Amino acid sequence: IVFATISAPSYMTGLYKSTDGGNSWNRVDTASYTVNAVFLSPSFVTDQTLLAFSSSVIIKSIDGGSSWGAVSTGLPNGLIKSVAVSPNYTLDNTLYVGMNGQHGDWSTAQGIGIFKSSDGGVIWTSVNTGLTNLEVNSIALSPNYTADQTLFAGTYDREGLFKSTNGGSSWSVANTGLAGLLINSVALSPNYPLDHTIFGFYLPFSGTYYGSLSSPSSLFKSVDGGT
Repeated sequence: IVFATISAPSYMTGLYKSTDGGNSWNRVDTASYTVNAVFLSPSFVTDQTLLAFSSSVIIKSIDGGSSWGAVSTGLPNGLIKSVAVSPNYTLDNTLYVGMNGQHGDWSTAQGIGIFKSSDGGVIWTSVNTGLTNLEVNSIALSPNYTADQTLFAGTYDREGLFKSTNGGSSWSVANTGLAGLLINSVALSPNYPLDHTIFGFYLPFSGTYYGSLSSPSSLFKSVDGGT
């Protein structure tokens, strides 16, 4: 089974599902919710759980996409930029959400930060201690999150990458050696507990906008857990 989202053109926007490896697709009814990205539970085969989000809402299905309900009612108003699902979601029901403020001018935008749910999205709690930039664009959890409680957050506005080793209770900067600090996405090695490898993508800041020909976007790598 494969799920995919389409953002444009408008008449095709939505969530699609393939049961033949992508040879054919059917649109999934998401109960009128707009969907920009979709995440499957690591145990989707047994729990049939999916989460999807747009800029303003997170929705959840526990029947393989047949029905949906919002699970973001406890979150503040803001732009939902990223969602991360625990590798052990079936047992711990843990989700993280990264949010930015509701502003059109990114040069003056005020972030909202990271929120955590330990009950599948019913209750959300702010987990921003030590996070000096609240404009969070990406979140990535360790494959061994249950044991090491490690996750990373990529932020905007020249603050860079942050790391938590206690499930988000506190954060510290993990920027040593980074040439750019506008982190767009972060990914951890499947063997992170042993190789401590992180990959990330950043956008340079020209002073008026993100990205420029003189300062191209770059991929970075750490083999020491971001130290």
